[in-house]
Amino acid sequence: LWKAAKKEKPDIIHAHWILPQGFIAAIIGKLLKIPVVVTAHAGDVFPLNNFVFRMLSKFSINSAAAVTVNSSFTRSAVAKISKLPGIKVIPMGVDLKLFSSSLPSAAAAIRKKVGITGKSGKMILFVGRLAEKKGVTYLIAAMKGVAKKFPGCKLVVGGEGPEKPALIQQLQRLQLSGSVVFAGSIPNAELPSFYRAADVFVLPSIVDSVGDTEGLGVVLLEAISAGTPVIASNVGGIPDIVING
Repeated sequence: LWKAAKKEKPDIIHAHWILPQGFIAAIIGKLLKIPVVVTAHAGDVFPLNNFVFRMLSKFSINSAAAVTVNSSFTRSAVAKISKLPGIKVIPMGVDLKLFSSSLPSAAAAIRKKVGITGKSGKMILFVGRLAEKKGVTYLIAAMKGVAKKFPGCKLVVGGEGPEKPALIQQLQRLQLSGSVVFAGSIPNAELPSFYRAADVFVLPSIVDSVGDTEGLGVVLLEAISAGTPVIASNVGGIPDIVING
């Protein structure tokens, strides 16, 4: 970054994430007298319990010419580190045309692929990294009751991550192997068809054991763009997207 900034002489350095990118950009910006914009994405704010990291973060934020965040919740978290005024909420966007473009035939093919048949067959969809803060373990636990009431219903879990082995063990323990499908990483080109195939999209995020949570919930924007109803937990930046009721 130092070599690039010195050679290109940019008007502005835009650093995504407070640490380490924002800290490095702040030092280079001061040395080369280039204004820095820092964008926080939540994951770089909530786990900052370490005193040293908080001080480095405060330096990064206070050195910036401008700070943007992805949600009002992230803004409140950044404000606890620094009282810098004028923090702007600029949420992530999605391609509305892309996510509303899936053909019914493509959605039907997805439903067939995951084993949903007949009018009684319903598809619940989750897409995201299989990490603790996504709360997928609670979604799988809830499927025990759902499967009893709606035998033709299936939960399709799209994504990979460190929690996957434990989640597979959980569904085996609950004898839900016939009601839960792990679809693995879904290519971006196929995501619109998965959203359209689903009867409902669920994002059961939590505040995890290190204090991290959902900064915004872009998958909710994607699902809504596809015309799919969404259910989500009331944490992090999710209330910026989902209005209860």
